[in-house]
Amino acid sequence: MTSSHHSSNYNSPIIACSFERKNNLPIITVSGRSSFVLEMGGAKIVQAVLAWIAVFVSTANAVEVLSLTPSNYATATANKIVFIKFFAPWCGHCKELAPVWEQLAADYADSDKYLIAEVDCTTPETQSWCSDTFDVEGFPTMLYGDPFREGALLEEYMDERDYETLSEFAEEMFATPLCNIDHLDGCSVETKEKLEEYVRMSLAEVDEEIERIETEMEELEDEFEDAIDELQEKYDELATEHQIYVAGLSKEIHMILDIQQMREQASTSE
Repeated sequence: MTSSHHSSNYNSPIIACSFERKNNLPIITVSGRSSFVLEMGGAKIVQAVLAWIAVFVSTANAVEVLSLTPSNYATATANKIVFIKFFAPWCGHCKELAPVWEQLAADYADSDKYLIAEVDCTTPETQSWCSDTFDVEGFPTMLYGDPFREGALLEEYMDERDYETLSEFAEEMFATPLCNIDHLDGCSVETKEKLEEYVRMSLAEVDEEIERIETEMEELEDEFEDAIDELQEKYDELATEHQIYVAGLSKEIHMILDIQQMREQASTSE
């Protein structure tokens, strides 16, 4: 005996579930964008059907993610807080992330304040743009925040890539208002005063301030690299000491084991 139920809507594929028996085992076939045959019994049937339907519904609700390029970046991101995925079509991790990113984009598809987008970094138009402008070195790279000055203020997302984690992060991140010269109302009092101070500067003073900040950043980077080198030297020193100590203990325990074996053999021969 076979029964089936079909449901569909404008945006989603048909989801079909059929039930039959074979060798006294119930067989469930769930089909939509793909087909699956599951053989199991008892409550597992209901769990399997619900799980697969959840997958199909989530992918059916996904939307086409806006693809950013140098040509449309300024217009598409204007006055928005963004979350952008930089990817390469051949990248395995990027392929795994794709349906999750589509689902996340669907959550904010109707928003005029927030944008979930992506950049294919393998096209002639975007290849150097990704590396030179956004400092993308690997895939996928996800940057978020204020798109002001073509990514200069964006930060890198470093957490898990599952939908739940990304969704919670996006919700918290989007709750933080933009803060730049065009959105002073979203700035703290301290930041607002600093921006207003910069506005009052002459071009020469601005150039000097930029040079001062860049010099300070370079000095901090040098200090960081020096600290890393010191840590590496300390690590190498500790690793060497550890290896020597372990080697000594290993030699010692082997001598004890040899003696133990000799005594056991002597005891057996008596």
